[in-house]
Amino acid sequence: MEKGTQEEQQKGPHRVPEENAFQKTGNEVQIYPRGFKITWGNDDRYWKKLEGDKKCAAELKQVSWLEVACSTKVESGKTYKVGFVVSLKPDAFGWKDVDVYVMAKVGKSGKYIYKKFQLDYPDKGEDEIRIPDKFNEPLKIKATSPEIHFGLYEVWNKKWKGGLIIKYAFIEETEPADPKNESSSS
Repeated sequence: MEKGTQEEQQKGPHRVPEENAFQKTGNEVQIYPRGFKITWGNDDRYWKKLEGDKKCAAELKQVSWLEVACSTKVESGKTYKVGFVVSLKPDAFGWKDVDVYVMAKVGKSGKYIYKKFQLDYPDKGEDEIRIPDKFNEPLKIKATSPEIHFGLYEVWNKKWKGGLIIKYAFIEETEPADPKNESSSS
């Protein structure tokens, strides 16, 4: 079965990633929302449609199942940190006492590693929040194959939430973590 054009692929309820939604800035590769697989991302009851240039943000209206994922090629043997740059609208809701996860794995069959954090904080409306960096140590992963898959998830508590703006995901080569604490996947 052929995959079809990008436009044909986008007709279902879930948004599929577009190519060329990447930009390299220094050591960091930024992946814009057009490069994400977004569960329910084509349903305008849940997500605002991605319009404009490749750098347009993804705006969550309301979901009970947050699943935003992307992948990128990397150099095997190197360590990378991954995460997202987001903001919360002043009228954001449903984030109180909710654990949100940035998860990553190497290759499609790799084992996920993660960092969890909570987005409900008094600085709603802050222009940019790097997650999980703002709340924890960065999520570092050692590449044992040439592709890393990672995403932003909250799929467990079934609580409705909204008002999240996802500006981009990032992946950046970094120094390995303390060997006792570094996560790797194969």
